[in-house]
Amino acid sequence: MARWSETAVLQRLKKVGAPKVLAFACLLLLWNTSISFEPPYLFVETFSGEAAATRAVRHCFPARATAASDIKYTVSMDINTSGGMGACLTAILRGDASGGFVHWLGVLCSSFVTTSRGSSGRSLLNPEGLESYPSVLASNHMAARVALLCIATYAFFGTWIIEQPNSSILFQTKRMQHVCGLMQVFKSGFWMWHYKARTQKRTMLWSPSKLIGKFWRGKLNRAEYLRDRDSRNPDHKPPPCRQYRDKSGRKRFQGTSSLRDTGTYTYQFGLKIASLIRDLLPSQDPAPHDETVDPIAVWESWSWGDMWDDASMRDLVAYLYGSASLSIPPEWRRVLPREL
Repeated sequence: MARWSETAVLQRLKKVGAPKVLAFACLLLLWNTSISFEPPYLFVETFSGEAAATRAVRHCFPARATAASDIKYTVSMDINTSGGMGACLTAILRGDASGGFVHWLGVLCSSFVTTSRGSSGRSLLNPEGLESYPSVLASNHMAARVALLCIATYAFFGTWIIEQPNSSILFQTKRMQHVCGLMQVFKSGFWMWHYKARTQKRTMLWSPSKLIGKFWRGKLNRAEYLRDRDSRNPDHKPPPCRQYRDKSGRKRFQGTSSLRDTGTYTYQFGLKIASLIRDLLPSQDPAPHDETVDPIAVWESWSWGDMWDDASMRDLVAYLYGSASLSIPPEWRRVLPREL
């Protein structure tokens, strides 16, 4: 049984400024009889990798349900596919509707950081980069879908937190800027070194919760770093990035074979996330709804507006519409569009 009613879904998404096409996708998920929305999730981790955060939360809250998704587990969890995006939205709709939930997104950063600027063409003046390149276009598609996940999380009484390296310009893209225009977003930094990481890794967090500032553990102590860096790197892996100057004297960056390892959270960082779960839960509901309101009236009064084609939302709706387990209530059939 769905934890959110049709009227709750529509009112809440409309109140936070979500596009109607996102509400359509959420309704189709509610009407899918093969999807379970119980038990409710306390913690959802998207782009979870080794799932260090999820494992820590499960350890600290053994009686609560959690969810982790990453393309590493199965291709069906790829957020750029309709199935993957549908799974992410399902996890959000399954978030705890009474006490709130936390949604952690360690978004794939490879296209948005300094080391890829030469191949992506991204800059502060052009954060979308060279979209003629398939890899850049795919990353922008992912960013647009992440923006929709943030909006949905916020609407359904959740706190989203995005983690990125310090040099990432993900939040300069137009869709993430759109999110920042819909709600207040805080930014806070810290050093992964303080959580027993192999490298210093200056890291940034973005969230509607200002309590992400609790991840800060002070300035990096150079003496401590020089003392402990060898013991934390027993395999003598190279630095994740090397700097050099090209023939014209311009500073360039190149990732090394150990760059990918820096995206894996340490056990200590996972425990820190788990220890702050209660603090990070929403303190107030940003979009209260009225169960007595007719959902069809809300639907019919809502214009379509932006269809978010850069996030392929029409394709997602078509995919969800094609499910054999879809059971649309009779009263809704007359008001739903035959095509988008």
